[in-house]
Parts: sequence; C-alpha cells; structure tokens
Amino acid sequence: MWFAINPPEKAKLFDWPTISPDGRTLAFVAEVDGKTQLWVRALGATTARPLVEVRGNSPIPFWSPDSQFIAYFELGKLKKIALAGGMPETLCDTPIGNGGTWNREGVILFGGGTGGIKRVSTNGGAVTAATSVYKARGDINHNVPAFLPDGRHFLYSINNSDPTKRGIYLAALEGGEARLLLSADAYTVGVTLNPADQSKGYLTFVRQGALLAQSFDFSQNQLMGSPVRIAEYVASPSGGSARYSLATNGVLILLEREADRQLTWFDIAGKKLGTEGPPGQYSFPKLSPDGKHLAVGRTNPSARFSDIHLFELAGGAGTPFTFDPSHDERPIWSPDGSRIVWDSWREGVNLFQKTVSGAGQDEMLLRSAYFKTACDWSTDGRFILYTEGNPQTSGDLWMLPMEGERKPWPWLNTPANETAATFSPDGKWIAYQSNESGRNEIYLQAFVPGVPASGGKRQLSTNGGTTPYWRRDGRELYYLAADGKLMAVEITPGAELKAGTPQELFAPSGYRVNADRGYTLTGDGQRFLFVTSADEASVPPFTVVLNWMAAVK
Repeated sequence: MWFAINPPEKAKLFDWPTISPDGRTLAFVAEVDGKTQLWVRALGATTARPLVEVRGNSPIPFWSPDSQFIAYFELGKLKKIALAGGMPETLCDTPIGNGGTWNREGVILFGGGTGGIKRVSTNGGAVTAATSVYKARGDINHNVPAFLPDGRHFLYSINNSDPTKRGIYLAALEGGEARLLLSADAYTVGVTLNPADQSKGYLTFVRQGALLAQSFDFSQNQLMGSPVRIAEYVASPSGGSARYSLATNGVLILLEREADRQLTWFDIAGKKLGTEGPPGQYSFPKLSPDGKHLAVGRTNPSARFSDIHLFELAGGAGTPFTFDPSHDERPIWSPDGSRIVWDSWREGVNLFQKTVSGAGQDEMLLRSAYFKTACDWSTDGRFILYTEGNPQTSGDLWMLPMEGERKPWPWLNTPANETAATFSPDGKWIAYQSNESGRNEIYLQAFVPGVPASGGKRQLSTNGGTTPYWRRDGRELYYLAADGKLMAVEITPGAELKAGTPQELFAPSGYRVNADRGYTLTGDGQRFLFVTSADEASVPPFTVVLNWMAAVK
C-alpha cells in the first residue's frame, strides 16, 4: 500500500521524515509561519503537532528503541525530547552531527563526519570514538550509523577517495576491523526484521538514486540474494543523507523528490526585487567580480548529481559549466573573473578549475586525502583559501599559493571546525566561522602571507554566525545569524582594524531561505541573492509504503 502524507498548512519546509521503531509515529521537520519545528504525527491520526522549535539546518532526528524519545541535532549539540513533550535535554556537544542510532542498552551512536562515528550515553556525559577515519585507507568521513537488532553491531557509511571502498560498513561496539557490506550512493541505511523469522530481515540503501532492499541474515551478519528495487527515486541532496526512514516492522517513509528552490534577489531592506533563472535545485551561488555573471551549483534530478551552471545577469538562461557525473559545487571566481575553482567528488573531494570561456578540460588543482571546500580567492590572485577536513582537528583553513611550487600550507588548524573563510578586499584580514564556543560564530584575524594565524582573533558575531562576506570597499562585513537574520558589521580599516556592533539588516519573510545552500551579494552591499523556496512550487509530500516486503518476495 502506497499513500501520501501532506505537509502542514503553509509549510515552507517539510523534511527529515523519521518513523518510530514501532511504525506508529512519524517525526519530521517543518517550517510554518517562519518557525522551524520538530513535529510528530501518529499514523492513526489525521493531524500533526509541533513538539519543539529547532535551529540550524540539519536536525536529522532519530528515535529511541521504545519509540518514546526523539534525539536531534541543534547548533552544535545533540539533544533529546520525549514524544509526550516537555523541555529538551542536551546530551553532548558535537561540532558535526550526521545521523544517529540508539540501542536498548542506552548507547547512542552518531555521525561525526571527519571525526568518525561517536558514542555517548542516553543520559549524556563523555563522548568517545566508535570508529576511526583512516587516512591510509582513503577515508574522508563516517556518517549515519544504524544499530542491528543485537544492539552490538552497527552499520555506517564511509565516504572514501576510492569509489570501490565507498559504501556501507559493518562494525561492532567492541571494536575490530570494519567490513564493507555493500556499495551505496547516499549515507542512509535502513534495517528491518522479517515478521516470520526475526533472525532475518532486510537492509535498505540508495544506489543510483533508487531505493533498494536486500535480504540479510542477522545471525551471521551476511547479505543474501540480490538487491530488489523498492522505489525509483529517493531524495538525497548532494549524495548525503537520503530522505527515508524504516521502522523495525517494515513501515517505510520516504521523500521521493525535493522541493524546487529559487534564486531570489533582496535589497538591503529585505524587499524582494526579483528572481534569477527558473526554479531548480540550486546551491552555493557566487557572483563574478564584475557583478555581471553568476556561478551556482544545480542538481539534475534525473542524473542525480550537481553541476556548476553559469548565468548572465541580464536575463539570460543558465548554461552548464561542468559535465562530470559526480557532484560539482561551491564555485569561487578568480579576481579577474577569467577562471572558476570548485569542489568535485572525483577521486575523493578535490579542487578543480577551468576557464570561464569553457576552453580546455577540467583541471585538478589540488588533490589530497581529505575532503576540501574552496572558500575564497585573494584579490591579488596569489592565494586560494580553502577548508580541509581532518579526523583529529575537524575543519581547518589552508592556503594554496597560486604561484611558485603551489605547495599548500595550514593557516589555521585547531580542534574546532573552521570554515566559510573570506579575505578582506585589501588582503590583510580573514573573516571565518568557527564553532570553538560550542556554536558557529564569526571571527576575524590578520593575514600575513606565509605565516600561520597568530591566534589573536576577534569575535564579530554575538548571536551565532555563518557565511561571512565583505563589501567591496572593506568597510562592512555581512553574515547570517543563528536565527537566519542577515547582519552587518561596520569595519574601519587600518593597522588596528575597528569593528562596530552587529546590526540586523533583515530577515527574509514569506520565503524560506536555505541558509545551508549559501547566498551571495553585489560588491556595493546593496543587493543580496539567496537560495529560497520557489514561489510556485508546492512542498512535496512524504510517501508511506506498507507491506513492501510482500512485494519483494
């Protein structure tokens, strides 16, 4: 049986469907009237109710084994709340939280990205490592664990620079060598039992966009038979966490498509000015230095990977800039606007470049064992600033010289996660976001070529902050606060740079702004281009599938 569950009325977001282990209650995240909340709905009821407000872009809820509590991530913390309601309880700090699982012995595992799978008690306390990210094996990160019925073994996803080693692995709480079970294109894996014989069941996973199921013997921890297709497509943005959930009794909830997004212009007062291009799956827009062109990631739903597209801002249609069958995203422009550098999931996650004219092939600019994200290109053209993930120190900021031997060097590496960095127009300062305080804030440090950061930082944001941008004259810096508001800080350049108190510019109303998908702005700081919900696009429903195991047989 297949049927749909529609979003709450006026919802601008309907995401992260998560079914309870007993298959009776659905948890999800929805934004209504500008407020993002964790909601619950009994499948035997016709309405849903909000449980708690959640901040941040990826709460990724998961259930307790008795279906009475829901855990979720919020602004660098792992929290839990009772299904019956009440105040949430903080379990631990976590710079990155990508999926979780909970066993009957009171152990929670959660995805720590480049730090591996982490372990914490359901009562909170110390966080320990359940897996290690092995550079020698080519590991990039570990995500979305799922306990097997015995509560001792678990599955998790490894993103590896070698495609043959990328997929779902089996490990044990007691340690030992992890074993590759199957290849998959998205992090999420589901586990369900066979009602007639609970020593057996199925694993579900995503391959080439389709949701597949394969028989599994839990007594031997071995796959059996061949994969069978359950659904033609399940949404998994940028190859990350697939949007589906599986109850122990086999109830399946999935999101079969993502809602369209729009590139929307706002003025400095928050008034909508218009849109750029048709609705689509956009991410990480970046204006060219002359303000006449736009580079942006756009996912092709049929091909299920993203490419960089270029737009002429005089009303022209976008054209593809990259064509590789892997994720290409997060473009940055050279200071003269002649080249673009971007992140590509080819042989890991590496940096590529190509001339804007399209002449020549994609050129690998930087390859290393860890994943990388291009952040900014200095106005003198000498340095590219990028984030590199590291299992020991999370995200670090590195410099790639664009002259001489081009040997990268670390500018800032601490136990915190530093990213989204940007050079000041005069090249003397770097603004970046870091979660060293427990949540993302915007910091500022002086930059001297060839010299690592001194540590003499200054915190600019006061209520959380991500994605800083400088105005072209260097006299104002913009960022997004934790509540989604666009903030501005007045800057007085000089040897002793002075920064004013952050001032709110606007909070886009009526449009869901996808802060995790980035934004860009004109050099004069008068117009801002956000990735928002599309005007004419309805938010797609969830699909519920019952008794799918009978169809598989």
